[in-house]
Amino acid sequence: PLFFFSLCLFLTIKEDVMKRIIKCLGLLAIITLLLPSCALTTEYIELEYQPMNTATAVVGAEKSKLIVSVKDTRPSNRKVSCKKNGYGMEMAGIFSEQEVAVVLNGAITQELSARGFSTGDNLDPNAFVKVEILKFYNDFKVGFFSSEAESEIILNVSVKDKVQANLYSKTIMTKGKEDTVMIMSGDNARLSLEDALRNSVAKLMQDEDFVQALLKKPEEEPQEEVLS
Repeated sequence: PLFFFSLCLFLTIKEDVMKRIIKCLGLLAIITLLLPSCALTTEYIELEYQPMNTATAVVGAEKSKLIVSVKDTRPSNRKVSCKKNGYGMEMAGIFSEQEVAVVLNGAITQELSARGFSTGDNLDPNAFVKVEILKFYNDFKVGFFSSEAESEIILNVSVKDKVQANLYSKTIMTKGKEDTVMIMSGDNARLSLEDALRNSVAKLMQDEDFVQALLKKPEEEPQEEVLS
């Protein structure tokens, strides 16, 4: 009797385990069928900038009036990534809902204002901050068990005075990452791009040469000598 009881218990447990295995395989099959269709669907994402919590007022910034302009020089100024299948082949595109230049302009303006600088198009500026977007893109790196979303941003930044004399000029290059990506989707691309965006703005704001260029006073025009 003990033998038959043990056998029945074993078969019951085995049947329960088999049911769970079949259920898992069924779910896996559904996911496998859905992934290709998702990869072929164009996706739009909304980028958001999270401001730095370490911003402090810059001495003398209240005397500086700035106009910030951002130009996107990329061929497609809304495409920021593309989906990939499990073999690393590029599939449908991932696009930004907003113009990337508008997002970046807002981020830089927000950080400058937090440091005491006056910004706006209606000001009589003493300096112009000009930014060119050369690259703003996320690339999915396919791994064996999972993938990574890796973004890169390249910016040309310059500061010019009223007569367009160059006060500052640098290329800012930064990266962002989202680890352990199971699905190469728009949401994971967004997280990686937002990380790169924060790093880009932080690198610019922490550049002492950039800050000093904003604080530089315009040279006084020589007064005309009057002979008596």
